[in-house]
Amino acid sequence: MRTKVLVLIVALAAYGRTAPAELNMDWAYHSGGGADSRATENVPGQGFTFLGNGTNDIKDADPVTLYVLTANRFANGAEEQVFARWWNGKEEKWVMGSWVTNVYLGSGDTDAGRFHGQPADKSAMCDVWKIVISPDITLPGDNYYTIQLKGWTTNGTPSEAFLLRDPSPKGKQNNIGQAYTTEGDYVSHDWSLKIGQ
Repeated sequence: MRTKVLVLIVALAAYGRTAPAELNMDWAYHSGGGADSRATENVPGQGFTFLGNGTNDIKDADPVTLYVLTANRFANGAEEQVFARWWNGKEEKWVMGSWVTNVYLGSGDTDAGRFHGQPADKSAMCDVWKIVISPDITLPGDNYYTIQLKGWTTNGTPSEAFLLRDPSPKGKQNNIGQAYTTEGDYVSHDWSLKIGQ
């Protein structure tokens, strides 16, 4: 009898653990389609570009401001987080982003318009996220980063995907032309910035 109770307890504990949340990568965007438009392409419905500084050459004392577009509730019920994985030439830092606002894409009267030709029919509700990289983290010279979207629950395994500058061998592309990977193979497919001296 004790063996059956122990098996039942172990089975219930395993049942209570949730599988990784499946991330909705539609609408995830920082700069895609093979062109580096971060400093010139406006976030839909907003008055700022995906690279908020407006240039790829950043002064040493200035923070770097990154914006990311995602589907609303991209983690499908799990807790959503957006990070930048920053490499300054000497060390890696992870910087968490914060939610800014919702934006509606489409051709309706209150929509911000279509983005990269999408959506073709109905409106899509998206989220805008902001990541600020402090000058304490950057170093003069070439700095590199990738964007991580993460969904996790307290008793499950986190799900993650990385937005990429260009496709990686194991990568995919979403509905608006953003390359991404769920394999973590972002090295050599990340973005770079020149930090001034």
